[in-house]
Amino acid sequence: MSDFSGKFIQTALLQNVDIPQQRYVLKAPFVSIGRAAAGDNDIPIPTSDSNVSRTHASLIYDDGVWMLEDHSLNGTFVNGVRHNNRRVVLHDGDYVRIGKSFHVIFKDLEMTGIDEHSTSNFLPVPDTNGDIDGPPQKGLWVGEDGSVYRNGSMITHLITKNEFRILKYLMAHVDVDLTLEQVCRTIMGGSENIGAMSKMLAEMQTKIEFDPKTPKYLMLAGNAVRFCPSGLK
Repeated sequence: MSDFSGKFIQTALLQNVDIPQQRYVLKAPFVSIGRAAAGDNDIPIPTSDSNVSRTHASLIYDDGVWMLEDHSLNGTFVNGVRHNNRRVVLHDGDYVRIGKSFHVIFKDLEMTGIDEHSTSNFLPVPDTNGDIDGPPQKGLWVGEDGSVYRNGSMITHLITKNEFRILKYLMAHVDVDLTLEQVCRTIMGGSENIGAMSKMLAEMQTKIEFDPKTPKYLMLAGNAVRFCPSGLK
């Protein structure tokens, strides 16, 4: 079993199929799901759903992999396949269904456009939201759970773990003219993956902008990068 003596790093979440803005953040290596789930990191399901057991299933993180373990009589469905009293490894985009009311998509926040070996070069970025308690009603705001708010409302596109690191760095360099090389070197410790970084910034732009064709927050022009979370004046 992995060592979790230190702070657990969030690597995944569940997104409600019916309500995209509702997300269950997986903040611990063990998460219980069911009608009796009551822990701080557990996911309770309404008692009115009679197809759900009191302790229906568990999410377990071990050695870099998330697994779902069923404990129920009615089973847990992953991509339409029923699983009873067994574990199944979850992958990004898997559809998990429990009972009539719990329909979610598993999202792996480690998924990114940069190859597996280069992700280890990403450097930690400190918190930049300061003393702000929550998202402002205007502009962009980045939450510690990986959520991004635009004008007070959570955007429906999911931000990957590496995109989150980049956004946190940009939040510390508001309205500053940066170069693509600067961003790549600072975030990754080198410029070997500058092409992949350029692609990631472009993909991130499509997620955070209301209209990517006329960006207000993240401006990309050739080698230039400028981040304006308050929006262009």
